[in-house]
Amino acid sequence: MPALFRRRFGAVFLLTTVFVVIATLTRAALLLHTTDSGLTFIATLAAFAIGLGYDLVTAAYFSIPLIVYLTLLPERALRSRTHSALLQFGFFATLYLLLFVAVSEWVFWDEFESRFNFIAVDYLVYTNEVLGNIWESYPVPALLTVIGAVTLLVFLPLRPYLRSRGPAQPLAQRLRGAALLLCVPAFATLGIDGSMAAFSTNRYANELAGNGIYSFFAAFRN
Repeated sequence: MPALFRRRFGAVFLLTTVFVVIATLTRAALLLHTTDSGLTFIATLAAFAIGLGYDLVTAAYFSIPLIVYLTLLPERALRSRTHSALLQFGFFATLYLLLFVAVSEWVFWDEFESRFNFIAVDYLVYTNEVLGNIWESYPVPALLTVIGAVTLLVFLPLRPYLRSRGPAQPLAQRLRGAALLLCVPAFATLGIDGSMAAFSTNRYANELAGNGIYSFFAAFRN
């Protein structure tokens, strides 16, 4: 894996790995936060297996802008300090966002015992009321500070991989690599939807099998 991270598209694989790890830990935390779920061991394993699939698909969607950027970036620019700084800043911001979403999922689950759904979409409509309620109910500044500290702790060990360039690649080779990577979100758009998480008669199993970000955008689209 470290050798893979050091190539031109290494940041894509690094982002995918971090995304899946955070999503899996979030799923485990939600499971531990659930009481009287009635989940069997087999149903729990199935929920995590299906959830891994949704995590990978969502990570693939998340990676599209980065894939396009790394494909079109000339070799000389790839080895510049400007690119290195932009990539590190973008990765740090994305990591912060993912951890923020994980905390938001915990709060949402605590209230509704559900992944993000149409209620979360409605929150966008009534933003002022919702933000006011959240500000009164939770220590928001402290939470944001803790998320920032955790983001920094996770980011620092990963930073050296974001400085790696790997061997030079002509544009044609980069386009082939990008085409393979973009096949994942393309096939996912054609063949996967949110209904595949509903594999069980147990509601908690179905909710855990989903991915919060995927569920949010599916609810928004519907």
